[in-house]
Amino acid sequence: MCGISGVISSSNLSAIQMSNELHQMNELIKHRGPDNEGITVFSEVGNPIPNDSDQNAAFGFGHRRLSIIDLTPEANQPMFDSKEDFCISYNGEIFNYIEIRNELISKGHSFQTQSDTEVLVKGYAEWGSDLYAKLEGMWAFALFSKKEQKIILSRDRTGVKPLFYTSKKNEIRFASEIKALLPFTDNSINTDSYSKFIIENKFDFGSNTFFNSINEIESGTELIIDLVTLKSEQNRYFDPITTFLSQKVSTTKNADQLSEELYAILSHAIKIHSRSDVAVGSCLSGGLDSSTIVSFLRKLNPKISIPVFSAIFPGEIMDESSLISDSVSKHNLEWESIYPNGKELTQTLEDISFTQEFPLISTSTFAQYEVMKTAKKKGIKVLVNGQGADELLGGYYKHGQFQQLKALQTLNLKNAINGPSNAKQLLKELGKNVLTGAPNLKKSLLFNLKNDVKFLSPNILSQFDFSSKTTPKTLNEFLIRDYYQGFLTGLLRAEDRNSMRFSIETRVPFASSHALATWAFSLPSNLKYNDSTNKPLLRNLLTKHDLIPKSVLDKQVKLGFSTPMNSWISRI
Repeated sequence: MCGISGVISSSNLSAIQMSNELHQMNELIKHRGPDNEGITVFSEVGNPIPNDSDQNAAFGFGHRRLSIIDLTPEANQPMFDSKEDFCISYNGEIFNYIEIRNELISKGHSFQTQSDTEVLVKGYAEWGSDLYAKLEGMWAFALFSKKEQKIILSRDRTGVKPLFYTSKKNEIRFASEIKALLPFTDNSINTDSYSKFIIENKFDFGSNTFFNSINEIESGTELIIDLVTLKSEQNRYFDPITTFLSQKVSTTKNADQLSEELYAILSHAIKIHSRSDVAVGSCLSGGLDSSTIVSFLRKLNPKISIPVFSAIFPGEIMDESSLISDSVSKHNLEWESIYPNGKELTQTLEDISFTQEFPLISTSTFAQYEVMKTAKKKGIKVLVNGQGADELLGGYYKHGQFQQLKALQTLNLKNAINGPSNAKQLLKELGKNVLTGAPNLKKSLLFNLKNDVKFLSPNILSQFDFSSKTTPKTLNEFLIRDYYQGFLTGLLRAEDRNSMRFSIETRVPFASSHALATWAFSLPSNLKYNDSTNKPLLRNLLTKHDLIPKSVLDKQVKLGFSTPMNSWISRI
């Protein structure tokens, strides 16, 4: 939706100087919101003051707007409540804002706009942090409370929307992207994060980033800043491990009943995720998840045009154009094909790196970049995509493999052989599990066998943590950690940066619907990956309701979003 920025300072910056610095920060994230810029600076007591004033400014909010809901100027930000007790600069969408708005109206609130931003600021005024439990959405916001003289930096439960900050003795700055903070802080590299990325392929460093002086607000967390002392405290308003692992996981319902429940929850989630005052499209591959999204979009909107965008690789093993064509025909979609290639990769590599603010995981990031570029050219501002379904419902081979290993450990040989992995693969994974509990052996083997280590300095290697890691006890726990703390965080980051680079908001119902996640994680593990069948409940509902082509449903090999990376790189 947008990009946000902010400065909190006790260094006697004038209003005009603070405004200029906020504008400088905004310019570096202008791609996130090209439709409007807003800057509001405040006095020490929290009153807004003119941006061109010589008066001292204590803090200020910046905003770059991508107009999607309520396109009028009245919905621009930063936005105050009617009493000017609260002010917000916000990036994201609250998808159930209409329902929350109606609840607030019943409590006596009135509204001047049709925006979800006004719902968010008045919702916090009404309920405080209890508002979080009501929200279905993705967000990163800065909220000023005049009465309490504090600023709250908040991020959604799965970290769909980014928020970074840097803190010095007399100053705190925050922004939607790291690049907006770099001109104002030390740029030295965080070698601990770097070592975790290189050695263990980690993508989530908690609150750390690749820069020593820049931190990230973690998902499900708010940072509360006292404007008098500039001290801050972190509050985790949502902890998935505590929330879901402490609940009883069971059901008396059969697969058909649960599939119908999933149908109802998913249908509602996609319905509210497609609320928009501009055209909505989707990214479509030959896989189950994106095909599911477009099938529901068509079912919910039988008469409107639905543009879809696909990366195509003619002649390559990962080309899914025939499967995509089947979905396009079944749902009468407007299909735009994109043909990424190695030459374009070399031409755009610098911009992709600047966009991502993170080392490229694979050339799939480039292919997604090209898809977003084309969607921008076609005038699309909103895409509803399928990211998160694998982590939520059990879609990866590793999830089936986990079930096999658990069966093997209990000598249940029948279940151990029924799964995606053969005996050789299982033994390999079993060996990895042994290494997890034997850190010294792991260190020895890593230093002797992993070629990447040869390129790391002794300083980086000395900081690496070889201590034992937590091993999930059940597939459900594996999925919960995967969903909130694992590889999905990297996928969401890449999608946010690629889409916002071209001023497009991507929405991910599987990754941002709390109602869907709550339902899914209340179910036993055997309903997530059954023998060799991934996502059995999703497959069941898709079959019963004839939602996607049989060719897509019956596809045997899970490709993910793959590209011909080796052939591209060999030609560079």
